[in-house]
Amino acid sequence: MLIDMRLPDGDGATVFHAVHAANPDTRTVLITGHPRELDQLVQQVLHDGADAVCYKPFDVANLLATVERLAREPSAGSGLRGHFG
Repeated sequence: MLIDMRLPDGDGATVFHAVHAANPDTRTVLITGHPRELDQLVQQVLHDGADAVCYKPFDVANLLATVERLAREPSAGSGLRGHFG
């Protein structure tokens, strides 16, 4: 699941926690065009279990490769958490 961290009526952390509560195995990639403004929130959600973060403008090839890897590998302990393009 791709979750935008900046939403008109809230933030992606709320969405992440709702999705994670419903299905803890859901693979999630956070997206944002506001890395400085949202860095602390992004870091917290990564700590809470999100798999990766992608900053706009997207490196589409890297985003697709990450989504493909996440789809193939188990969610717990995959070691894929991190930042990309």
